[in-house]
Amino acid sequence: MLGRLDAIHTFSSNFCITPFVGKIPYPHTLRLDAREVDDVFSIPLAVLIDPTTTVAETWTMDGRTIPVTAYRHDGRTIWGATQRITASLIDLVIAIRADQD
Repeated sequence: MLGRLDAIHTFSSNFCITPFVGKIPYPHTLRLDAREVDDVFSIPLAVLIDPTTTVAETWTMDGRTIPVTAYRHDGRTIWGATQRITASLIDLVIAIRADQD
């Protein structure tokens, strides 16, 4: 376990998510609970840090138009609370790197 990120509030389900960051040794076989997890994938940190991976769009959901920031890579879209948690982690990584320079 490396630490805890700031809590994120979900808009659609009204949950409060407290994300934790940890290191998983490679290789590692994940045991997924199909009731909880639909898919697992990885995206290199260098790709997520690249600003061209981030898109700002307007989506229509449930008849409402909402602004959405997302990461797009290799046919996948990370958006919503997952995108905000990921952005929080990336901001932290960038700040740590800047402090080390």
